[in-house]
Amino acid sequence: MMVSILSPELCTAVLIAAFALPLAFAIWRAVHSAGSWWRKVLSGVGHYLVIVVAQALLIVGVFLGMNREYGFFASWSDLFVEADPAAPIHDLVPIRRTKVKDIPISKDNPHPNGYLTGLTMPGTDPQYGHVPVWLPPQYFEKSAQGTRFPVLYYIGGLNDTGDHANVSMDLITPAQDLVTSRKINPFAIVFLPGRIRRGIDSECLDVGPVRHESWIMKTVLPRIESRYRVGHERGSRFIGGWSSGGYCSVNLATKYPKSFNAGIGIGGYYHPTFEGQILASVSQPLIDANSVMRRVHDNRIDRSVRFLSVLNRSDVQSWGPEKGTVISNGQIGPDAGQFYRLANGRKQFPFIVLNGGGHRGAVYMPYVQQCLEWLGQFGL
Repeated sequence: MMVSILSPELCTAVLIAAFALPLAFAIWRAVHSAGSWWRKVLSGVGHYLVIVVAQALLIVGVFLGMNREYGFFASWSDLFVEADPAAPIHDLVPIRRTKVKDIPISKDNPHPNGYLTGLTMPGTDPQYGHVPVWLPPQYFEKSAQGTRFPVLYYIGGLNDTGDHANVSMDLITPAQDLVTSRKINPFAIVFLPGRIRRGIDSECLDVGPVRHESWIMKTVLPRIESRYRVGHERGSRFIGGWSSGGYCSVNLATKYPKSFNAGIGIGGYYHPTFEGQILASVSQPLIDANSVMRRVHDNRIDRSVRFLSVLNRSDVQSWGPEKGTVISNGQIGPDAGQFYRLANGRKQFPFIVLNGGGHRGAVYMPYVQQCLEWLGQFGL
């Protein structure tokens, strides 16, 4: 039976070997330092090979540790054999097709493929302050100068800046295709970072000195809506996210039902799970107050909330273990599997559930287009 790629024992064994191999070789050389010239040559070659092998083992060990922590690859076949999934050829959730706003693209349109611009926001560390904004080609048509376009606020993973969010999960390409084929209305995308302070995992909440939630709701939304012709009312505002941004989006969608019309979460979870130094400012009441799991369990969800989750049974970073729970830093770990069992069947919370692959954008990317189409039935 093959050892799991996520096995902690395998990771430990490889790291021990990375250090034990050169140590053993050094001892061997000390014992056999004398000898003929050819023995010295072989010793030199062996010395070189030991360094190479030890470095390779160290790299593999670090990779295994990182993969166990973040779950990028769920199995050996996921890493070496199986290709990333293809886009589905049919609807995986019910989608009601609606009539979209027809704004023809003229020959003199300066941005026929849309335009990526953005604003620099106050209240963050410098690397997180730039918020990219993608505007559809229809935004630049003279016939639409008085039109406000629907807007999707998209929150990247924990290590995503706003600029990097569209790299780890490409939304612009499927958005262009859907708008061009008139399957959904022309809409804008605002790319938000997964954190606003360097090294601090604030989970899009106001925790300790970090006012992440207030930054989104009281700084980003008003400034975007005053600078661009995008939706400033619930009916034309949408929210979504990937990984930790998936948690952020479902938390904000259920916490502010009058602010967002619908939302999507990709590879997310359903209660905050903090990391690092911010833990000193975290209290159990804060976690409980921002647990979507608890809101659903207690039936404290506004009837207008609509949220689509894309999950993966093999993604331990999101789904969690099949049996039991993971406790880390005194907190319960990933809970998407538990949330699926709790909320599956409720019309407010449809699901797309995958089987295979780890916590990587490439595994989830084929389902982004269907997520956008699902939002389209509500006005995106």
